[in-house]
Amino acid sequence: MKKEKIYEKIYDLAQKLVESDSIYTRGDLAYDLAIEGVTGDSVVVNELVWEAYLKYNKDEAIRVAFKTNDESKYIVDEYQLYNALTTGNAEEVITGLEKLLDQVANQYLKVIDKQGQREAYLSANGVVIDVNRITGSRGTLSVKQQAQTIYDNYAKMMGGYEELRYGIKDAISQYVMLRDDVVSLYRDYALGLVDIFGDSIKVVAPTLFDFDKIEYLNTQGMLEVIRTEYEKLATSCGVLMKEIDDSFKQSLNRASSHLSKAKGNKAMILLAVVDMAGHYIESSNKTSKLKSELVDLKSKASHDVAVVNVDMKRLMLIHRTLNELFIPKAHIFYRYARQVMSDELKALLGAIYNTEELRLMKASRDLILDEFNFLTRKMEDAQLNIVNCKETIGSNESFIEDARDEYELAVALKPVKPMLMFLGVGRKSYSRELMDWQTNCQPVIRGYREAQTNLKLDQDELVHNQQVLEKDKLRYEELKTKLRQSNHQIRQALSVSPEVKRKIASNLDSYVKLLYVAKEIASSKLDGHLVRKEVISKLDNIELASDVQGRLTQFMTELKAELHTSADDAMLDMMDVNGDLTANKLADKRYIQDKYKQVDAVAMANAQNKVITGGIDLVESWIVLQAKKEWSALEKAHFDDQLAQKQKAFQEQMKDIDDKSAVLRSVMTQINTAEYPAQVKAGLMMLADVSGIAFTAQDIDDLLSGDKTLEI
Repeated sequence: MKKEKIYEKIYDLAQKLVESDSIYTRGDLAYDLAIEGVTGDSVVVNELVWEAYLKYNKDEAIRVAFKTNDESKYIVDEYQLYNALTTGNAEEVITGLEKLLDQVANQYLKVIDKQGQREAYLSANGVVIDVNRITGSRGTLSVKQQAQTIYDNYAKMMGGYEELRYGIKDAISQYVMLRDDVVSLYRDYALGLVDIFGDSIKVVAPTLFDFDKIEYLNTQGMLEVIRTEYEKLATSCGVLMKEIDDSFKQSLNRASSHLSKAKGNKAMILLAVVDMAGHYIESSNKTSKLKSELVDLKSKASHDVAVVNVDMKRLMLIHRTLNELFIPKAHIFYRYARQVMSDELKALLGAIYNTEELRLMKASRDLILDEFNFLTRKMEDAQLNIVNCKETIGSNESFIEDARDEYELAVALKPVKPMLMFLGVGRKSYSRELMDWQTNCQPVIRGYREAQTNLKLDQDELVHNQQVLEKDKLRYEELKTKLRQSNHQIRQALSVSPEVKRKIASNLDSYVKLLYVAKEIASSKLDGHLVRKEVISKLDNIELASDVQGRLTQFMTELKAELHTSADDAMLDMMDVNGDLTANKLADKRYIQDKYKQVDAVAMANAQNKVITGGIDLVESWIVLQAKKEWSALEKAHFDDQLAQKQKAFQEQMKDIDDKSAVLRSVMTQINTAEYPAQVKAGLMMLADVSGIAFTAQDIDDLLSGDKTLEI
């Protein structure tokens, strides 16, 4: 069989047929091509017509000259649809299916017109048809797209939360450094009073707030849960779309087969339509289950989003408290207080440490104090480093665990060098495979190994910081003891005359107030509600009651049994469609036997039962889906109510920060623009409530005599 000669003959025949306004069925064409070696009427003829059509640049004459044996469609159109389905050409599938569905629709309209059921058919005329709608996978694609949107927005929100968390950690680091400086200043000048008044002064160190107690949401874990649910749903969508496409091809082939047998038999047209309807119902049923999973994903994400939303407001309050209250207050105080307090104490200390022995003892004590203050800051820094190392180690461990399978696969995919490559055998293919592997797999391997290296470095760094911290703690206790001993020695050697003590009485009031301001700034803490994570409560899951679900399932099962169609029933339906249940027609046994085959009756029964079973299952899954949607809507309203209440509290707290920030800015302006030390001192004392601190002449006498104790 020489195909080129066959193509020429098909082309010549097509031109003649078009000129004479005639057509050939496939059987007619097969007969004419027999002389060229074509054996019989088969799908081979379809393929030859298609190939000739392409060879002659999609010649229109070839397309319209040859029809299928039932003359329902052109051979080229039928084969074009088949070719598009098997090769995945979406545009051609659309074109071919629209034509085929129009033909089926027109014939089906004739049947249901006769039965007075035209209103039951919704024509697709004028509607833009896409492949996914035609195949029945449009709902599945929609589920996949919605899930993708949910996940993308969820991931962005988690990213925003993490950015805010990192901003808070930076602010905490800045504040802790300033706080350490303020504590150091407080300690230095509190000891100055101890030197003067001895045991009458009790120094109580500020209570330093532990910012590590601030709770944060585990966004990484939350994202991982949603990612797992999303990937599972996306995979299910992909698998289902493949199943629906395959089912569509099979149903379409069966429908085409039924239509090819029609030749005026309306029952076969009905069978084709019922078969396709079964496919769409089955697709809808499967999609309904995916929609149920999508509702679950939405509900989970909706709760998480509500939690993140309200907890981000908490973090915003923390961020503003640190940056607009704690940090500027500590900064302005430390910047000016040392000079103010130094000026007031300098002359007094000069008078107190009036011997060489006392000056040497003070110098020795100051060296211990300097190391003590330095070590305090060093330990704070080490503790921050330990926290950061632990977080980084946790992130790297999670990444390594999650990426292990992908890494091992990438390593396993590395092409093996051919044994005879040195002879040039397989060099090109190996080089190409190696290049592909380096492009696709090498980044995975490199990233995984970098994470392993970083993990090892961070673990080593963590151990080092922990060892240094333990060593510094021991030294810290040693210095604390030495400092206590040094202070005791100085107090024993110090003898302050009543005249000197009375000399500082006039300055004691403001001096103590400044120490209290320093202590209050160093003791700044966050309110308990800002430390704890926010919580959004859930509703109890509303599902169909077990007895209701049981009765529903039982009813659906009984309904399936009641509506089950046998082959005999299907045969009667087919005869009824054609009007063959009259006595005259039934009497003609040969007519009935020739027109109605048992195999077609079985096919009709199977198709009808598929539609019935699928339809009932669809109703049941629809009821369950609606219950889930109702619960989801109620839960969202529940979340919104809680968010509204928390939003009101949030606005009140933001207003409180605004007011405090405005007052602080006013005080800072007064301090920064002050022309005299007294104005600076007055401004510094406005940074805390020290209105209750005052000393009378009797207080001074009691302190001097040891009858009164002052706790600072």
